[in-house]
Amino acid sequence: MKAEKLPSPQFKIASSTDRPMDMQSILKAFVEAGWEFIFYAAYEPLAEMLSNVYVHAPSAASPSVSWELTVEQAVAGTAITVRDNGQGVYGSVSKHINKDVSSLEAIILAINQRSSAQYRGQGLSSILRAVRGGSIHSFIIESGDHSFSVTEDRQFSSRAAKLQGTRVQIIMPLGHEQ
Repeated sequence: MKAEKLPSPQFKIASSTDRPMDMQSILKAFVEAGWEFIFYAAYEPLAEMLSNVYVHAPSAASPSVSWELTVEQAVAGTAITVRDNGQGVYGSVSKHINKDVSSLEAIILAINQRSSAQYRGQGLSSILRAVRGGSIHSFIIESGDHSFSVTEDRQFSSRAAKLQGTRVQIIMPLGHEQ
């Protein structure tokens, strides 16, 4: 009889934009924690979330940004969260528009923009489409003083988050038993 290694209930990876984004090292961490199937199921949104840190979080005042990736079991599946201490969505979006907007409006603009990022190029709207298509249970972006959430049943909500940087979370409808 061979004992099966169960996935860790949670794991974290921390890095900064000073180091290149390395999906092979991230895959290795998923494999070591027993979450390899989640890595492949979430590859596209995960790559989008991480590339957004490198493309949008740094600013002239803070060219180096720390980030953390957390994977953990959630009630509705597996939560994958990318958190950074960068300029936030408002800081990034406000450079490209000619009007004053709230943090929530900046988040909505960011979701609706197509990205030219080298790693994905689909933008956050690709994650929103995956939620609407059912392959992702929910999608949450928190930045500045707002949070924007979308779930499979298409309910949108916002609330004050008061966050430095940005936190993006997806919940995959997959758990340890997959």
